[in-house]
Amino acid sequence: MSETPQPTKDDELGPLRESTARGFLWTGGQALVNRGLSMVGFIVLARLLTPHEYGVVALANVFVLLLAIFVASGYSQVLVQRPQLYKEDLDTVFWIGTATSVAFALVMVGAAWPLAAAFHEPDLRPVLQVLSVTFVFIALGSANQAVLQRRLEFRRIAQVSILANVVATVVGITFAVLGFGVWSLVVQTVVGSALTSLGVMMRSGYRPGRSVSLARFRLLFDSSRNFLGTTLMTFFNQRTDDFLIGSVLGAQLLGIYTVAYRILTVMTDVLAMSVRQVAFPVFSRIQDDKPRLLRAYTSAMRMSAVVGFPAFFFALAAAPEIVHVVFGGQWDRSVPIMRILCLFGALQVVFQFNGALLQSVGRARAVFRITLLSTILQLPAFAIAVQYGIRWVAASYVIRAYLVAPVGLIMAARELDSTLRKTIAGLVAPSLSTGAMVAAVFAVKPALGEVAPEGVRLLVLMGVGLAAYVAALRLLGPRTFDEALRYARSAARRGTGRAAPTAA
Repeated sequence: MSETPQPTKDDELGPLRESTARGFLWTGGQALVNRGLSMVGFIVLARLLTPHEYGVVALANVFVLLLAIFVASGYSQVLVQRPQLYKEDLDTVFWIGTATSVAFALVMVGAAWPLAAAFHEPDLRPVLQVLSVTFVFIALGSANQAVLQRRLEFRRIAQVSILANVVATVVGITFAVLGFGVWSLVVQTVVGSALTSLGVMMRSGYRPGRSVSLARFRLLFDSSRNFLGTTLMTFFNQRTDDFLIGSVLGAQLLGIYTVAYRILTVMTDVLAMSVRQVAFPVFSRIQDDKPRLLRAYTSAMRMSAVVGFPAFFFALAAAPEIVHVVFGGQWDRSVPIMRILCLFGALQVVFQFNGALLQSVGRARAVFRITLLSTILQLPAFAIAVQYGIRWVAASYVIRAYLVAPVGLIMAARELDSTLRKTIAGLVAPSLSTGAMVAAVFAVKPALGEVAPEGVRLLVLMGVGLAAYVAALRLLGPRTFDEALRYARSAARRGTGRAAPTAA
């Protein structure tokens, strides 16, 4: 068996600060564009398709997304996390993953009949059977995407993802206009998945060989099962509230909750999940250098707080204006739900780095246990809260997050031979500056009154909030302010071959 490591093109990477900053820029842009396309596609297709057609695909997606988690099995994260990557690792994940995906696709094809009968939806059967092909595409692109992530080539990943989503959205709308009904949504999903996998396969430089090793597979599986467990628990955390609200309180209240949650989802995708996609491979890259890893970890938390705290608390303060402008005045009842959920978003955007840090140093089992604890707390909390209305469901979601978050924070500090005080010290200036911004927004609101259109009022509030926040951060946290400027310049700088100072 060859022991030749798979090249990671380290010599082609710029300084880590610049690579990280540009990674944040590309992954954030990718999430923003993809979410925007999703919203445009949703609005257009909603005018061309019936609620029943949307419902069939939404129901099918629950099963498809659940099985897709098992198809991925956490192998990609393991490939990114490993200090040294061998050709046998990539080939093993590629071929065994592909074989597993074909098996899951066949299972879905067979299970489509009883599932369609159980839900009394005959249209569900062919939809599930066609969507099962996406399992194969996920497996084909898994190893290739891991190679790109290890090289921190997030620009290529973002370009592939954006192009695939643009083409898929256009194809889906075209099929809907031509009268294909539910199949326009199915084709959109399949095309997006296929193009994404094809794109990363073309751009990663990795070509599968025949170096499959069962010994390597056992090592990879032993690590991947914790990533798999964490993803499954996260899936249940994110889906249980919808299920309980829909079954106990009805579709109307679920719609109100969904509108508020959609805004939170867009913001967390852009400001949190996209950042975590960069942080995990960056942390994995320097996992053996604890002082450097500590600096990278605390810097990532500070910079996420600089951007995320004001974003989520502005959304909390200007929730009525945002809901009216984006969705319309008929969704007023979503405003208090949105405000509650913004408290979760502000926490998530910073403390997500705990899991990324622990997984990067081989503590994936600890992250799984924390996520399992979160799920154990969440399920009964939702079951109790749903009896009192959707506000309490949202509140229980936030309370659970604040109870669990310190566990990961303490574990991360210990792993870095640091203290809790040192790891969160950089959050003070962004927190105080965000408070100044919220005060400014609420002070200006009464002066605006109803004299200006809602869109104009929202723009004014954004301008006032941004000015107040920047001024406060420059005054209260000049070092954090300067660090944010350096990251912004690093993200904007084109490759010049010059070395730059690195925070990590």
